[in-house]
Order: sequence, then structure tokens, then C-alpha cells
Amino acid sequence: MGAINSKFQYADFATANTSVSLVAPGAGIATYTPTGGLDGYDGTSFAAPYVSGAVALMVAKNPTLSPADYATIVLRTANARACVPGVGGSCGAGLLDITAALNMVP
Repeated sequence: MGAINSKFQYADFATANTSVSLVAPGAGIATYTPTGGLDGYDGTSFAAPYVSGAVALMVAKNPTLSPADYATIVLRTANARACVPGVGGSCGAGLLDITAALNMVP
């Protein structure tokens, strides 16, 4: 799991290597602070919930697929042109495309 910023560039804080399989937004993610304010945070921990949410929507649409089926759909529908790799890094299959993934679920 990798993260990109608002310019679709691989985030400089994310691990940059060729084992990254997918990227999602992970820089400047609006999050509530413990004091109730709103602030922007960075991290792959903020990118991963996008993928989890996408898979949850896919399961809701068709709960009979296998975990491997969901993973295949997410990777096949990722937008490879929507990410600029970082130094020594990779965007894997590309940027998570939730709409495309949902449209591919039978």
C-alpha cells in the first residue's frame, strides 16, 4: 500500500519500493483532532481505509466472491496513469479506482 498526494505524486513519506501493489490518497487527509478540530494528516494509514472501504462496497454488491477475486478486481481496475512514482518507488497497479472496481463486480 502506497500513498499519493493531491498532485497524484507518490508521497515522500511512504515506503518507496517495487513491492507496492496499489496507491490511494494519503497526504493531507482531513481528520478530526482529539480536541474536535479538523486538520490534515499524512500516512499510508490514511490511504489503507480507502481500499478497505472499496472492498466493503464490493462485498455489499456481491458477497459470493472470494477474497482473491476482490483483490484481483481492485488491482485490475486501478488507474496506472494517475500516479507519478517516487524515487526508487512504484505505484504498483496504480491509483485505486472505486467506481471502476464496483462496475467490474458481477
